[in-house]
Amino acid sequence: MIKIHTFGIIAEIVGKQEVLLESAFDLEDLKKQLLERYPTIRDLDFLIAINKKIITENTLLTKNQEIAVLPPFSGG
Repeated sequence: MIKIHTFGIIAEIVGKQEVLLESAFDLEDLKKQLLERYPTIRDLDFLIAINKKIITENTLLTKNQEIAVLPPFSGG
């Protein structure tokens, strides 16, 4: 089981601050599953962080990683 923390508009769209997935092999697999389950987030420029570090390239997932889906940021 993979626990994913959601924040901001992402949490509002999915209706909760934590999402559980059965499993995911890598970051691309995780994104695919999230977009299948919550297609509305496809239009958002969200980021994914693993262990509090934003990840921009495909990465293998392992047990006990902290995964977060971060909403688009604005400001300056």
